[in-house]
Amino acid sequence: MGVSSVWVKKLWRRYRVDGRVPELKKPGRRCVEATDEEKKLIYDAYTKYGVNALTLERVIEFEYGRHMPHNRIHRVMKSMGVARDELRKRVKKWIRYVRKYSNSLWHTDWKLIDGYGWIIAYLDDASRFIVGYGLFKEPTSEHAVEVLDRTIQEHGRPAAVLQIGAASFTP
Repeated sequence: MGVSSVWVKKLWRRYRVDGRVPELKKPGRRCVEATDEEKKLIYDAYTKYGVNALTLERVIEFEYGRHMPHNRIHRVMKSMGVARDELRKRVKKWIRYVRKYSNSLWHTDWKLIDGYGWIIAYLDDASRFIVGYGLFKEPTSEHAVEVLDRTIQEHGRPAAVLQIGAASFTP
């Protein structure tokens, strides 16, 4: 699974002490809030230049010698009421089907790799571990079943398999 034995021992010790199963935390960086000094700087720069957050990022760096990410500048401008989210710029919220326990769901997909052929990979949904893969000249159901059979023999049978663009099935 790519986890060190020390970490497994720590998790096991925590489980024995309080009986809770460890859960995955939210991935990614935490949002850094602007300080009062940064908010004043953004306000001053905006009232002087009246431009958007992306341009203000460059203005603040050039004029004031401070670097602030434009996303943080935009959040401050929204709180000031001078900026808003635009519908056309909104990022689609992806629905992730993340399971709590390993081997409860594998998902798979084919990908063409130029110069090599087609690769199929089966990923465990909880750990994101690649449990099995194969490289072939063409993507066929026979190759998919071949890799699936080999992977089940190596890692055991999952509760379900999800193929991208197809319905789930229970092997």
